[in-house]
Amino acid sequence: MIHQITATCPYCHKVTDAQGTANIADTDRTPPRAGDFTLCVYCGQFGVWTVIADRQIVRRLQRAEWDALPLKERLALTQLLIGWRLGQSQRDRQRN
Repeated sequence: MIHQITATCPYCHKVTDAQGTANIADTDRTPPRAGDFTLCVYCGQFGVWTVIADRQIVRRLQRAEWDALPLKERLALTQLLIGWRLGQSQRDRQRN
């Protein structure tokens, strides 16, 4: 599900105005919450939603947060990243 939330990637600093939830069953219709992971569509880096001064932002993912994730969630996020990278590779080939 896509939500209209503007966010800036903490890695590449690109701004997006729509955020999705990575839910295989697509049953989670709530917008991203503090602690949820996100993937930048521009650079492919993982970020974490957080709230600072009543404003939702995306911050860099800490190694300890990744290590604390259950294996099932790490695999799902890795699949998401691989899919993004494959799509990026195809988009690059189409441009050339």
